[in-house]
Amino acid sequence: MSKLDRLAIVNEEPLSSRSVLAVVGLAFEAAILGSSAVIYEGEQSLALTVEALGRGLRGIISFGVCGGLDPKLRPGHCLIGDSVLADGQTYRCDSHWSDRLLSVLPNAVQGMVAGVDTPFGCIEERASFHQRTGAAIVDMESQVVARTAAANNIPFSVCRVVLNPVHRVLPPAALIQIGLGGRPDMGKIGRSLLKYPNQLPKLARLSMDTAIAVAQMRLVKRQLGPQMGFPLTQGAAAGP
Repeated sequence: MSKLDRLAIVNEEPLSSRSVLAVVGLAFEAAILGSSAVIYEGEQSLALTVEALGRGLRGIISFGVCGGLDPKLRPGHCLIGDSVLADGQTYRCDSHWSDRLLSVLPNAVQGMVAGVDTPFGCIEERASFHQRTGAAIVDMESQVVARTAAANNIPFSVCRVVLNPVHRVLPPAALIQIGLGGRPDMGKIGRSLLKYPNQLPKLARLSMDTAIAVAQMRLVKRQLGPQMGFPLTQGAAAGP
C-alpha cells in the first residue's frame, strides 16, 4: 500500500468525503480526531493527498501538540496560529478561520507558529529563537501545511496544544524520531532507557504533561466539531 493509500484511508472513511483536511504528526493525535485526520508522512504525500481531494477541499488545519517557546505557555494551553514561520518565510493563516477558532475556543490565545524539521535541542536554543522571532510555539507539521496550502491557494489554520513548555528539558528517549504511522519506536526508547536510566523522572514528567495535553485536545475537538471550526463563509486563501 502506498503512502497516498495510507493517507486516503483513516478509520475506513474515503478521503474524498472530507471538505476539511486535518494534518497531524502522531498516532494519538489522529485517534483523538478520528476520521477527520491524516498522519503526515512526507511533504510529497501531503501534496498528493491535496491533489486527490481536488476542488472538494475547503481548507487544511494543522492540529496536535507542540512545544512552547513563549514562557507564559504551559502544558494544556491552546494556541491558534496567526502565521507560520518556515525557513525565513512567513505564511499568514486564514484570518476568518482563525477568528472562528478563537470564538469557539474562548481560552485559546493567538500567536506565531514556528515550523521546524527537527526539534530544538535545549532550553537556551528555544528561548533565543523566541526572542529573535517572536514565535510562541513550535511544531514539525505546520510549515508543510502552510507551504502546501499556499501552493494550492487553499485556506489553512493552525490549532495546537502545548505539551512541552519552553523551560522543560526533553529526555533523550523523547527525541527519538517517530516511526511510521506516527507511532514511537518502543525498541529504541527501551534501549535509550537502558543507556540513560536517569532520564526516568523527566519521562514521568513528560507523561503527566502528555495527559494534560491529550485531555485538552479532546475538549478542543468536541468544541470544533467535525469540520474543525471552518467558518460558514470561506475566508481568503492562504499565502506568504
